[in-house]
Amino acid sequence: MVGDIISENNGGTYRCSSRHTIQIGNDLQALLGVYDTTGNDTSLPISGMMLSKREQAEPRIKCDPEWWNLPREYYAWSSCSDEGINEYADPSRKSVRDCWTSKPVLPDGIGLGRRRETHKYTYFLLHSHQNTIEARIIDNYRWPSLYTHLRNIVGNPYWADVEKLDDAHSRIEAPFSLLPPETSRWLDFMTWPEKTPDDCVFRIIRTELLKTATDMLESCGIKVRNSKTCQSN
Repeated sequence: MVGDIISENNGGTYRCSSRHTIQIGNDLQALLGVYDTTGNDTSLPISGMMLSKREQAEPRIKCDPEWWNLPREYYAWSSCSDEGINEYADPSRKSVRDCWTSKPVLPDGIGLGRRRETHKYTYFLLHSHQNTIEARIIDNYRWPSLYTHLRNIVGNPYWADVEKLDDAHSRIEAPFSLLPPETSRWLDFMTWPEKTPDDCVFRIIRTELLKTATDMLESCGIKVRNSKTCQSN
């Protein structure tokens, strides 16, 4: 993530060559390249460890507008018919798999559309302007965050359910596949899959990182709630 990694033991160990502090939120920092100093002299340092640090002072980073709220003049727009858009997201539907309809849905003047092509889809940001609907193409990784935002507008948010497993661990059930890459990378680093290596729904997290993960999920528009305590098998 920081472009600083060295190899030791003929490639058996990789670590940062020095400590790095990265701002990952308004009041949250990640410390990389640190190691456990509490072990004895014969123990190996845990060079892959990450610590999170929260500041109580005034945030130093100002939140920029979301990319879909940038001024219209920043981009070139086309009509939906010119772009051949034939499917539109309805954020009031229960599942993203069933959300696509034949008519545009633009809560708060913006929406999401896509064009079916051979073996792929091309996605578009829709914008209401002077009684018409304009469209501009967006990168494929951007549409999930826009769709999550639209669901919040219509009062149909995604939920992350947190279930305590024991004093040290919790399980998070959430749509991890819909998170933006910059957040998904951090949560992949902080959690591990429960069922299979590519589990995008259930993740296990240590208790001391749960508050950080909750903040990151909520910053992506996903609501977080606690489930009743259970005992893991």
